[in-house]
Amino acid sequence: MIVKLLLHIMPWEIDYAHLNFLQLKRGMEYMPEELHIQFECVLNLSDYVIDWSASKLPKEFFEEKFAAIKPLMEWSEITRYETLHTDKRYGHLDMQKESYSDSVDGYIWMCPDMSFSKYLLPIMCHTARSIENEYFVLTPEIYKMWDYTWDCITNEKYMSIDYKEWDKADWSELANDSDAGANDVEMYVPKTYKFAGWFDYYSKNFVNRLLRIPEDWQGYGPWDFYCILVLQEIQRQQLPIDVRQYVLKNQIVYSYDNGNLKKTSGFSGYYKKMLSLKKIENQRQVIESKMGYYVQKWFDDYRNGRIL
Repeated sequence: MIVKLLLHIMPWEIDYAHLNFLQLKRGMEYMPEELHIQFECVLNLSDYVIDWSASKLPKEFFEEKFAAIKPLMEWSEITRYETLHTDKRYGHLDMQKESYSDSVDGYIWMCPDMSFSKYLLPIMCHTARSIENEYFVLTPEIYKMWDYTWDCITNEKYMSIDYKEWDKADWSELANDSDAGANDVEMYVPKTYKFAGWFDYYSKNFVNRLLRIPEDWQGYGPWDFYCILVLQEIQRQQLPIDVRQYVLKNQIVYSYDNGNLKKTSGFSGYYKKMLSLKKIENQRQVIESKMGYYVQKWFDDYRNGRIL
């Protein structure tokens, strides 16, 4: 089984990458023998986003740290480990489109500021191997979020928490709960589709054939939201496409930036204060303003035989 694990980071996210690498390395001893991880990571030292001439930290600072933490991932096959210098818009969407491959069984696209159990990657890959569906996404559970739409993938322990308290939990407590839950993991189908790309597994053909990122999307954007809207409409129209979401009970992901770290912006705020960020167009808002068009285009392409 070959799984491609991807991480795109901006310079202020370098310490999150360090934490991620440490956690992934801690879990390597639990990896199934038949599992082969291909790892791709891009450090985006963008001139499009950052005015380096006005910043207090140079590019070299981040390049040195990026190189220093690389050995932590050498248990995997590192197929891309790149420091990117560009004056054009570039983000996780571009990296994900560049990662498409017919030789892998699935993809895991990580969000750098998320805390996760050392058992999550091995459990996720072992579980994915047992799923027979051609098109599926496999997600961990989450802490209580800000509205009811997230309840379908929220761990039962946190369901009684008020929505207004969604950002109050301490990530270390959740990490302990997730580690403790590694011996009590079950897979279930949520009541509706809900995922956010925080640490999700996508089957090869879910990405390569069913829900490719629109070609004109660049930089950052809500691919997860786009997928959910298309999947809900497939379900409503009862199209003959068997797409499933599965959830790993008791494996929980949660942002480092919440709880007692929120007042300091987690492990990124101190870098952002040292960098001169340019005012650029909010790409997510641009894409969301045309989301209806993109969803309709998917169904037009499907009916005209350009999808599947």
